[in-house]
Amino acid sequence: MTSESPRAVIGHPPGWRLIAGAVFLVVGICVVGLLAVSRKPELALLAAVGIPFGVLLLAWPNLATWGVVFLIYTNAPVIAVKFHGVPFIVGATVPLLLAIPLAYFLVIRREGLLIDPVFPLVALFVVVHLFGVLFSTKPDLAIQHVVTLVVEGVVLFFLVTNAVRDEQALRGVVWTLLVAGAFLGGLSVIQWATGTYRNHYGGFAQVEEDAGFRSEGSRVQRQGGPLGNKNRYAQIMSMLFPLGLFVAWGARSRLLRLAAWGATGFIMLGIALTFSRGAMVAFGVLVIVMLVMRLISLRQCAAVGAAAMLLVLAVPQLTDRMLSLVPLVNSLGGTDGGMHQADGSLQSRAAETLAGVLMFAEHPLTGVGPGMYPRHYPEYGQRMASMISGLKFKEEFRQPHSLYVELAAELGLPGLLLFLMIVGCVIRRLLLARRSCLPDRPLAANLALGFCLAVFMYLATGLFIHMSYIRWFWLMLGLATAAARILQTGSSSPERWTGFALGKSPTD
Repeated sequence: MTSESPRAVIGHPPGWRLIAGAVFLVVGICVVGLLAVSRKPELALLAAVGIPFGVLLLAWPNLATWGVVFLIYTNAPVIAVKFHGVPFIVGATVPLLLAIPLAYFLVIRREGLLIDPVFPLVALFVVVHLFGVLFSTKPDLAIQHVVTLVVEGVVLFFLVTNAVRDEQALRGVVWTLLVAGAFLGGLSVIQWATGTYRNHYGGFAQVEEDAGFRSEGSRVQRQGGPLGNKNRYAQIMSMLFPLGLFVAWGARSRLLRLAAWGATGFIMLGIALTFSRGAMVAFGVLVIVMLVMRLISLRQCAAVGAAAMLLVLAVPQLTDRMLSLVPLVNSLGGTDGGMHQADGSLQSRAAETLAGVLMFAEHPLTGVGPGMYPRHYPEYGQRMASMISGLKFKEEFRQPHSLYVELAAELGLPGLLLFLMIVGCVIRRLLLARRSCLPDRPLAANLALGFCLAVFMYLATGLFIHMSYIRWFWLMLGLATAAARILQTGSSSPERWTGFALGKSPTD
């Protein structure tokens, strides 16, 4: 198979693109004219903006991939619908723009659909969800949870793994993610430095009214970013940190290194300003794992440690947040009164986590059903609060605040093991890709390691937060899967990796 040159993919458009673009533009002008005559100026304006954009995507299909990644990661479609009156259908169809590069590969390059080896496990994960629906007390609600998984998870994963097929597209995706992280982190820094917490900056820097804590007699606000949820914002930014770190270490030019370090710095500040204790713990675990696995040198570890110390000096309230975990640690160590001395958030989270453990103990094979934990919590939470002193039980629908407890409680042991198999398979393939890139392709090896640790950061933060806003996880997992395929083979050719392509035989 002959691969198309980078100039053909990103550079000047070849003849067929010029012809297609000209036809598209002529038809578009006619459409805009008809809409203007029919006295629908808003549709005419939308068409006038959308048509040149469509021509651009016809010429450079990778732009669609990078654009979708940026829009999803910054939550721009949801923000546009929620804050700016954009129709819901417009925001909901943004991921479908990935059909543009997919159509390019299918129709122009005739490569066929790619079915990654991990995709059957993903499909089986959906089957386990459907099986859990049969044993749930509210099948109508449980099936809605499965639909969300398919639409925001599986479909997005499939489109991403098919849209990103070469190293050039992959590198563009990585820089798109870093730009998105720098943009969000920069807004958080501006909001913190100016104290403009009532200004949500177009929806990209939302702050919950009760999202704060007291430190040295004053109340400290916690940024929620484009989600309006401080812990979720910390989680999606945490996945970007290792990517930025290893791109900065592996960049070939000084300008790219400076850009990567700058983006990583803003990402780190964005994480810090959420004051998420789970993200801080995950960051510490990340450094330990990198050291134990000899993924970074002592000098690099010292550089990360120095950056963390500067961060603490710039935001001293981080120390108070970490010290608030001491009662929980004492409780786990058996110290008397540990849980009684913890703050209300830790007490309620402990009750919610232990309630999920009890659900799993009583339903180890089927769980209580997809999305059914909140409806069972009042019963199980009350039982745990009566058994263990110091827990804070709330008589309302609550979440388990742990990815693994949630999977075990709702899907049983099959669901938990299958999820771990999926992420474990992706991580293993990324490590193999890194090994195949060394020592000749250090930058590609760094990309593989960056994606590997990005997935790891989701798993680490998942210790303290359940699975919601799932499109960020499935987007990153899809990109990591594509990275493993591309970097391990050094080609987008489906015949050179352990998978198969639909619509094309190996002899074509």
